[in-house]
Amino acid sequence: MSEFSESYHIRTTAPKAVLGRLRQAGFAGLAFPPANGWLTFVPFPTCRALGRFAQAGQPLSAVAEEPVLEYQFAEDHGWSLVLYRPGHPLSRLAQAWDPEPAADTSEFDIDGLVEMVADPAAANAIRGLLATVPAPDVALRFAEALGLPAYRWLSPAYAQNDPDSFKAQGARQVGSRPKDPLAGIVCPPVREVVFPRPDLSACEALELFNGVMGKSHADWFPAEIFCQGGPPILNAEGRLTHGGSWCVKYRQAEGPAVIRASVTPASGNRLVFMADRIDFIGNRPMPEAHVDRRPPVALPADMADSPEIMAAAMVFPVPDDLGPASTTMIHLGRPWTEMTHWEVNRWWRHRHNPHERVAELAQAVDVHSARLLGSTFRRFDGRDVVGMPADFGGEDDRLKDDPPVDPFADWTE
Repeated sequence: MSEFSESYHIRTTAPKAVLGRLRQAGFAGLAFPPANGWLTFVPFPTCRALGRFAQAGQPLSAVAEEPVLEYQFAEDHGWSLVLYRPGHPLSRLAQAWDPEPAADTSEFDIDGLVEMVADPAAANAIRGLLATVPAPDVALRFAEALGLPAYRWLSPAYAQNDPDSFKAQGARQVGSRPKDPLAGIVCPPVREVVFPRPDLSACEALELFNGVMGKSHADWFPAEIFCQGGPPILNAEGRLTHGGSWCVKYRQAEGPAVIRASVTPASGNRLVFMADRIDFIGNRPMPEAHVDRRPPVALPADMADSPEIMAAAMVFPVPDDLGPASTTMIHLGRPWTEMTHWEVNRWWRHRHNPHERVAELAQAVDVHSARLLGSTFRRFDGRDVVGMPADFGGEDDRLKDDPPVDPFADWTE
């Protein structure tokens, strides 16, 4: 199981007073021994003080009256920092290595962060890491250079599910631990399955998933399907490659819990089925009073399969000098909304520098008819060719009547 961590670090010279303010405001969670000017506090995700906040940084900073640094690390995907400072705009940094190395520093105030670090060598290390190709070790070295007291295998969900293991590491509980909303939910066991062919299409993978889940979780239904893993993930026919995985998120008619299942080719016609994560909508449980009561939406029973989707997405030929995409991913499913289209994403890397992306193409394909609805092509020199907006959440019916535009029409090396 890969690491997913989320921790909050309050910059303060008065940790005792800060904890008193947090307790008085209704925060409950785990506080770690202060170090290097940081007080690490991880709130229980269902504590009443969080209310409807998706992340804890903003309410923590407001109550503590101090800067708060939010640190997130997803071992297989990327990492991020958000600095909350009373009276200042948010400062954000995000880096990813799945499916391609990428970084967004457009809203990141490096000077505002570095001025909190007393050691000049650590400050120089932080600036140097920003220029490094994104990778898991970069994220961990960044946290180490900042001197954060605790950040590995740590998150609000981990803290609430197993506070005793963190107390053994020196953490102290603040407030009362809320009731665990996942109590009694058990994932199906890991197993090896045999399928006629290992390069599964989306619908073949869903058939496999439903067969396994139906035996022990008959009241759960598939609400989202996507692929991930090592590039290229999907081949040109829309089928899984050896380094990829199909993932499906299962929901119940009521409640915020999510079981994420995955299937990965092993050898021959064998595949490995895993359901190793119990999650929440939005990756965190909401306090009971704030749970969205709208029923979740199941994947369409008559959805077009991934080979049909890829055939529609590849109707326009890729320029010879651009070449085959290095990574291809598709995704279907959004909480509480009607599913009208598959999202198809392709990325191209530089021929001589595999860490450098050259271009990306995002497309929308009708979920039932497999008709291409629109495309957005972006070169990494900042030029956009506008077709359908990159965020396909708008469900603009007018776009369905417009003929798709060749996204490569203006491409030049």
